[in-house]
Amino acid sequence: MARCNTCESYFILDPPDKEDLGKFYPRSAGVYNDAYGTRRRIVSSINGLVCGHRCIYDDIPRMLPREGHSFALDVGAGAGLLSTLLSSIGWSVLSSDSSSYALESLKKNELRCIRSNAELPPFRDEAFDLVIMSQVIEHLYAPRESLVKYFRTLKHGGIIVIGTPNGASLSHALFGPYWTESSVPRHLTIFSSRRLRALLGEVGFSHVTISTTFHPSFGRSLWDASHRSDSGSHTLRDLLAAGLLPLDMLSKMLGRGNGLVATAVKS
Repeated sequence: MARCNTCESYFILDPPDKEDLGKFYPRSAGVYNDAYGTRRRIVSSINGLVCGHRCIYDDIPRMLPREGHSFALDVGAGAGLLSTLLSSIGWSVLSSDSSSYALESLKKNELRCIRSNAELPPFRDEAFDLVIMSQVIEHLYAPRESLVKYFRTLKHGGIIVIGTPNGASLSHALFGPYWTESSVPRHLTIFSSRRLRALLGEVGFSHVTISTTFHPSFGRSLWDASHRSDSGSHTLRDLLAAGLLPLDMLSKMLGRGNGLVATAVKS
């Protein structure tokens, strides 16, 4: 990936055609199957014990207002982790995903869902009070144009929440192409907080706040760098990730956590 010295984000200079991009995704991309879900719960539990911090998916609902809950859109919902969390605190949620595998999981989890391309949302204007795009925007060919469309789907005063890898993270600086969040060519853009803030402002959002997050990245990136891939035992890889969680926490404390979470308002 090439770095833009102006906005400090990273881009694929020659991305694959949209028609070919699907072959780089496993069928279950973005969906936690039972085996992976078990490992994730183990790592998240260790995360909580070591750092007193839960998974990023547990943090996002706590950023939202506790009153006036209404209609939320979860873009790229996967198996519905965020949709379930939002429902549990009172939101009426519509989960959208382009993957048939994801839709099967959403229906299995009894979530209201629709098949939708994240870049071509089919929703009417001012339909939602909240739009969440967790680990989505980095996959989009035209993120600005897509955000314009989601801006329109929000009601006046509506909130957008975006979670995405942090191009300025400490683990990215240390591990480069072996940083677990690089995921080339699936990730077309790795945003910096500067670029993400500017992009939201260009679209028309206000009251933009951005914070960095941490999740198991140092250990997985170290594993991938030493193996020159993410091959090998995923259980050992995740255990290494859990053991090095304090480094992930430190990177967040330094303002260089592995992920970015942005919130903004349609004024």
